[in-house]
Amino acid sequence: MTWPDRQPERLTRADAQRLVRELATDSSNVGLTKHCREESMPDRGITLRQVLDCLRMGVITEGPALDVHGNWKMDIYRRTDNLLCAVAIEWKTRVIVITTYEKDRHVSLQRVRPR
Repeated sequence: MTWPDRQPERLTRADAQRLVRELATDSSNVGLTKHCREESMPDRGITLRQVLDCLRMGVITEGPALDVHGNWKMDIYRRTDNLLCAVAIEWKTRVIVITTYEKDRHVSLQRVRPR
């Protein structure tokens, strides 16, 4: 698909998923935040291969929505690894993985936190 040069004001879930998959076909288009690389992945035993597979074959479960930096942000889930990746798209150039976690574990931790 040909993407516009400027980031669109609206982005459908289907288009976001197509763009993420297209970008992730080349791992040099995938960046990891320091938190992701040094904390969330090692602490949870998540490999780069699992992250790339999630981006290439997972489905968007939340978003896309514009974040404070003006990038499209979304959560992508891959059932095979029970892996959720929170990512942002730097328009047409790369996907930034913000954090990773096992989906069921994250949900159960949210339930036990006091409000």
